[in-house]
Amino acid sequence: MLAITDILQTIEENLKKIWPEDVVYQNAQPTDFVRPSFFIQVTKTRVKMLNSSEIAITLDVVIKGFVAIDEQQQTHYAQLVARMAQVLSLFYDGYIHVGDRNPHVVKLKSWYQPDFFTVKVRLNWGEEQMVGDALPLMGELKLNMQEG
Repeated sequence: MLAITDILQTIEENLKKIWPEDVVYQNAQPTDFVRPSFFIQVTKTRVKMLNSSEIAITLDVVIKGFVAIDEQQQTHYAQLVARMAQVLSLFYDGYIHVGDRNPHVVKLKSWYQPDFFTVKVRLNWGEEQMVGDALPLMGELKLNMQEG
């Protein structure tokens, strides 16, 4: 089964390939965080039963990017937008490779504020559910067979 922590770790590794010096925070953004940096957070998880042995999982992940600020507490707009575009491009293939799995990108959205940008990605994948003896038996079956 694909773990959510594995997805977050893969996103962090992909960010570090482009910006190896930047700090990446997962699910916690300290008040005294450093810039430039990224913040990754799961905002929503949904599980849908498809049948007795399969489930569909949908995961919403938010990636916030922070660039350096100058002495007037201003950011460089072009750098902010360029970083946002590069983060978006990590998901342009329509999936993200996590171990031996490839969750599908079903929604990708971005916006920016004066000092940071946000990329929201929705991932979807299926899992087989190990049911074992959990399902009740169908019941009794009676057959009346006659030769004829």
